[in-house]
Amino acid sequence: MVTFEGLSQDTVITEDMNPELYARVEDAITFSRLSDDSTKLLEVVEEQDGEKFVTRCYTPDAVNDMEMREHSWGDADFPQVWRAFRTAFSRAKVPTVPSVLLEDVKDYQFVIVSDYIEDEVPVAEAPSGAKQEMAANLGKLVTASAGGLIKLALSPEIIQEGMFMIASAENERLCVTFTDMDPLLKPKFDISDDSRRAAFIIRATDLLWRWSNGEEREQVIGSFLNNLSDSITDDFSLTSVTSAAFTRAHNVMHGADPDHAGVGQISG
Repeated sequence: MVTFEGLSQDTVITEDMNPELYARVEDAITFSRLSDDSTKLLEVVEEQDGEKFVTRCYTPDAVNDMEMREHSWGDADFPQVWRAFRTAFSRAKVPTVPSVLLEDVKDYQFVIVSDYIEDEVPVAEAPSGAKQEMAANLGKLVTASAGGLIKLALSPEIIQEGMFMIASAENERLCVTFTDMDPLLKPKFDISDDSRRAAFIIRATDLLWRWSNGEEREQVIGSFLNNLSDSITDDFSLTSVTSAAFTRAHNVMHGADPDHAGVGQISG
């Protein structure tokens, strides 16, 4: 399997820095097209020797949508957004598929190149310990914002079903790995930090409920909440939507179906 672990994954790589990598990406041919909208081309590509990797090619419109502009603390261009995105996952200890950011390749302003994980295994089939570990790390990731893990807040859109899968770590231990490396920091809609946190909690709770069986849910969701609560106490209000989402998660942990857990869905 191709791996990009040995390359710088936190900063942009230019052609001058690694011409061989650029040549590999430019020479690879499409194996499977996963998405092709007006802003981004997502493909599994294949080299002549049969090795495969994933490319995300961003148009100027896609770059503009992901950059953070006109904020009180300043601007963040695409490489800065990428660095903040990766920093949040690293500090929360959420494993991510090895990925690198390239600039000006294949006629695109930016291209993210990632390892391709074959034989995908659903997260529901992970060992209970791996689920609990991921749940704890998701709790830390929810509040990865100012005063927490990173300066910028992550968009709740990063918490979705198809963005996680089981992969082997270096010691061959199975772990739940985040694979969708779009650096989503800016929500599609303007929402408050309270609403953002609530949306994170609801999305994560629903995922953990689906990933776990009845015997696992109390431990798995409890692990998420235990690592979430310490990070939101600074501005936790009983009248906030974050508080409502927290209560809903407790209900789900104790057996309530997410559709009937007592708190309405919060869009993210």
